[in-house]
Amino acid sequence: MYFRAIDAPAGNPGKQQYYGRVHLSGTSGTMITKNCKNPEAAMRFINYFTSAEGEILNFYGIEGRTMEFVNGEPKLYPEAYEKKLADWDGFAASDGVRIFDFMNNQKYNWERTQESEKRQQDRIIAQKFAFDGTIQTITIIDPLTDSGVLLADIQANIVSQLTKIVMEPDESNIQGMVDSLLAEYERKGIAALEAEWTRQYLEKLAVS
Repeated sequence: MYFRAIDAPAGNPGKQQYYGRVHLSGTSGTMITKNCKNPEAAMRFINYFTSAEGEILNFYGIEGRTMEFVNGEPKLYPEAYEKKLADWDGFAASDGVRIFDFMNNQKYNWERTQESEKRQQDRIIAQKFAFDGTIQTITIIDPLTDSGVLLADIQANIVSQLTKIVMEPDESNIQGMVDSLLAEYERKGIAALEAEWTRQYLEKLAVS
């Protein structure tokens, strides 16, 4: 396995960057082991699937079956797109669309250009509320304070609480459920927890 050092992303001009305790070496990779019976064939396989043709085959599947070329650019058939979203792993096994799902940052990832209307709406929300933040696990909240108790409460329950909202079958109930959850945390004093997070964040950026 080989590692290569890269520069950290540029931050705000004149601000001190903060390096947290998080590894950034990636979560997956491809290796040819010393016991490989045919390393040359393995290397040809890797080279193919990192070539333009291989990337397109991996992300889009077979021309005429799951995709077509429009003005020279690959495009999933709409029905293939919906089938992929409905059964991600199953459709990969049956039709080969993103069967190797470890190259999300490659040029021909169709998620950059071909999204359902609902996913586009989700992306707009994500972009609208994007912010310059730091990883909250590197801020330390005193567990003996009210904010610390609230943080423990959130960490223990937020996933199940959000899951109930996401899985709510009646969309007309969702906004009320969100408002109720936010009101509950406001009542428990989340403003003080947010203030402490903000204080530590600014301190770590050396702007306080």
